[in-house]
Amino acid sequence: MITAMASSISHARPDESKPVIRSCLPSGSAGLSAKQGFGVLVTALAALILLALPSVVQAQEALAYGRDFLRLPVVYDAPVSAPVQTTHQADAMPAADQADLYLEQISALERQAGPYSAGLDEPLFALARTQRATGDVAGALASYSRAMHLVRVNEGLYSERQLPLVREVLDLYRELGDFAALDQRYDYFFRLYGAGQPPFDEVRLRAVLEYLRWQREALALELESPGPERRLLNLYELNKSVLKATNDDPDVSGAWRIALLESQFANMYLLQEHIKPKVTESLAGGGTATTRQFYGVAGMEEADPLESRMLTLKRTLVSKGRGLVEDLLAQSPNMEPQQRGRVELLLADWYQWNLMRSRAAEHYARAYELVESSGEREALDALFSEPVELPDNGAFARQSPVGKANSAESILGARFKVSERGRAVDIVVSVKDETLRGKGIRLRRQLSQTAFRPRYTELGAQPSEILEREYQVYSK
Repeated sequence: MITAMASSISHARPDESKPVIRSCLPSGSAGLSAKQGFGVLVTALAALILLALPSVVQAQEALAYGRDFLRLPVVYDAPVSAPVQTTHQADAMPAADQADLYLEQISALERQAGPYSAGLDEPLFALARTQRATGDVAGALASYSRAMHLVRVNEGLYSERQLPLVREVLDLYRELGDFAALDQRYDYFFRLYGAGQPPFDEVRLRAVLEYLRWQREALALELESPGPERRLLNLYELNKSVLKATNDDPDVSGAWRIALLESQFANMYLLQEHIKPKVTESLAGGGTATTRQFYGVAGMEEADPLESRMLTLKRTLVSKGRGLVEDLLAQSPNMEPQQRGRVELLLADWYQWNLMRSRAAEHYARAYELVESSGEREALDALFSEPVELPDNGAFARQSPVGKANSAESILGARFKVSERGRAVDIVVSVKDETLRGKGIRLRRQLSQTAFRPRYTELGAQPSEILEREYQVYSK
């Protein structure tokens, strides 16, 4: 029997209003000595100074939705797999006989034209697929590697005939769970497809987006090299460079520009969440002095170049989102209304997640009007008919299986409403038994900290009806 956690909570959370300043003096402070009173006064002044710091310094963003829980069914930009390849004359043979046939072909070609024969790559490719099908992963990797080497020797270092081979190798390393090797192969894959440089076509642009997606997955997997900060900054700069190049290229369609913009916003969510302010306390005389730090660095003069760059990005990242949208729209005057609406929606969600709800409301209104004017009612309903957890781009999603994440025990139900300001209220979480109560409490708290895109109609943002949703909850 499923029992519900009976408590229903409504969390108050500051929106864009200024912090409420309450007295920092404890009750009964009238009897303090002069020295004690001075120490308390210093502490109070320090608190007031902290409250007066600019909003960019106060980490005003919502929960990293997707890292600890995801609404079901889970939809995200999944890794691309190689298309299924079929063999020819060996199709009807048992796998072992197929392998023997390809080995005979390889030996015959080597006797005729030597070990670097231009035709050896095809039977090697076929042999590798057969080895993979029979579970001989090491043999398959060796055959693919030799085939790629032969193509490079005979046709050049970046011959496009390597592409299907590289794709198969990427899939194999993913199956093995060897993500460090997969990371190295993705770098080679990216170079084969032009390394994000023009001229751009659909094949190259699709490869760029896949490579950017992999870099975000590598961050989620916490791969050691080159380190999360360096990888994240490289990811941001690469996406920035390709986005600018495509905006300057009149032959690149609006759909590709939007896809690259969506990718960059995913990167910015990661950056904004990754760089957290830290508060340290140090004793100064009889009182306590509090210093706010970014990224563990008290001042720019103490930061290395990488840290300094991260600090600068943190301080300007919200406005950079606005600049990206303005640039793309300015350079795409012929973009369809529905596409322009999607671009405005990216900025609205960005403001909403950064708890700048008044600005978000302006862009939600623009986005709704543009999509509505396109006449695409289905698209309008998909975007605005019900509240959406933010970010909805999978930036923080665990894209690879983690522990027992898919077990039934990790699925919890929740019932709540979302206000017109995009906050979950009246939250009730359902659990199967008392052993899951801790997960239920955590999910309830996290839902209260999640930013939502509110339900929207022609009348503007509206509170939702009661929502009933299931969430996949991950272990810490």
